[in-house]
Parts: sequence; C-alpha cells; structure tokens
Amino acid sequence: LESNRQWIWLLVLGVTAIAVLTAAWLAHVLWRPVENLRVAVDELAEGPEVRLVSVEGPRELARLADTFNTMAKAVETRRRELMAANRRLQEEVRQRGLREAELEAVFANAPVEIWAVDLAGRYTLQSRRLRERCGDGTGRTPLELALPAEIARAYFENNRRALTGEIVRGESTE
Repeated sequence: LESNRQWIWLLVLGVTAIAVLTAAWLAHVLWRPVENLRVAVDELAEGPEVRLVSVEGPRELARLADTFNTMAKAVETRRRELMAANRRLQEEVRQRGLREAELEAVFANAPVEIWAVDLAGRYTLQSRRLRERCGDGTGRTPLELALPAEIARAYFENNRRALTGEIVRGESTE
C-alpha cells in the first residue's frame, strides 16, 4: 500500500511536471508570435518605418501575421505615395510663387496702365501708373475708385466683358 502511494505521488508529480512544461512550451509558442505582432503594430502606429513580422506559430497566428504584413506593405506604399505627392505639391507651390513674383514685377514696372481683376471684378494687381492715377484699388472694383463715373463704368463694363472671354480693344482712360 505504501509503495502504491509513492508510485501514485510520483505519477501525479510526473504528470504535473509534464503539464507545467507543456503549458510553458505552449505559452512560449503562442506568446512569442503574438508579442512580435503587438510590437510591430505599435511601431506601425508610432513611426514611419514599417517592420514586417515573421510568419510562424500556429496556423491562425501565421495567417494573422501574413495579413498584418500585407497591411503594413500597403501602408508603406501609401506613405511613399503621399510623400511623393507632397514633394510635387511643394514644388508646384514654389513654382507658382516664382510666377506670381514675376507677374507682380511686370505689373509694378509696366509703363502703361494695366491691371488684373478677379471673377468679382475686384482689382488684384495694378501697374504703378494706374496706382498713381487712381490710388490703390486692390480688392475694389472700378466703381469704388476715385474715378469719374463715366470712366469707372467703362472700366467696370470692360472688365466684365473681358472676364467672359471677350477681347476688349480701344479702351480710353482720358
């Protein structure tokens, strides 16, 4: 009886040890891929660098890792596309600024009265000569300037015609 009891305790102890070792091994096998995936998700959320995870472990975890890698590659592709689009837009803004500066220089130094208006008929650019004669009209229509009423109406009407695409010739300012 005592001998059987010792064998039973040894058997219980052996089974318990095997169960503990098996549980530890399973935890390691399952935990490592899940932890790697968690770290990769955190890195993807925090920074520009994309780290792929190894596709290992049980089938479901391997599929999850593979799906994550597919998503991470797509995120990286979109990030690169956005960066390229941002660089293109920055260059376009720079080029537009240069063109605007050139246009403003032409208007500022033109020996004749020239101007540009927006779609509402408000002056956006004026030559120095026009400013000297009419004052700064930026943001105002010809009707709002200190011009004789007949000339202001003629300017306003000619601007309206030009904005519809008509070529206006022979405008008199005197």
